[in-house]
Amino acid sequence: MSTYYVVSYDLSKPGRDYEELHKFLRSHRDWAKVLESVWIVESDLTQLELVNAALKHMDANDHIIVTPYTGVAAWYNISPEVQKWIQKTHVS
Repeated sequence: MSTYYVVSYDLSKPGRDYEELHKFLRSHRDWAKVLESVWIVESDLTQLELVNAALKHMDANDHIIVTPYTGVAAWYNISPEVQKWIQKTHVS
């Protein structure tokens, strides 16, 4: 069963190319890059599996948290495309 998750991370190594992490996040069934380091993804993985899979594309000093996305959100000044995506995928 797929679940929507909020994936938020801090990448600590300056100058590092994190395209592989972004490719991994885009590989999920549905996704949106909400902010620079915040994504919402639909995944068949559990939260822990998602963290462990993402860690393969991160450095040891980076940080990540994955939480369920309920579809309830408030925002300010995010792109119109992301606003439409959030409204379209309202999952509560």
